[in-house]
Amino acid sequence: RCHNKIDPLGFALENYDAAGRWRLREGFGYQGRIGDSDPLIDSSAVMPDGKPIDGVAGLKQAILQRKTMFLTSVAEKLYTYALGREVGYADQGMIRQTVAKIDSDPSQRTLRSLIHHIVTSESFEMR
Repeated sequence: RCHNKIDPLGFALENYDAAGRWRLREGFGYQGRIGDSDPLIDSSAVMPDGKPIDGVAGLKQAILQRKTMFLTSVAEKLYTYALGREVGYADQGMIRQTVAKIDSDPSQRTLRSLIHHIVTSESFEMR
């Protein structure tokens, strides 16, 4: 369980193998063949607040309960990538404004819309 320290929420996605295929068992068999004797995958995880979740469906529900927080985190990561630098305190107003625009209109809650807001931001245009 190396994920415990570096990626505890990664357990919720454990049913996906390295190629993104769904699996129910660990698949320690010969050449990746899965046998009935291979252990079932444990996709339970614990949120940072201590709330347990189980699998992809549990992770989805946890994210949906924290939509604005999730959107803010994704926006920060995309701004970091787009600007080619870490976002700082001075960028927080821009990030809050972007998140507020997207969060206020359900039709805008898409990755495409978020990217559009980022590439049309003053910070991106002035970089």
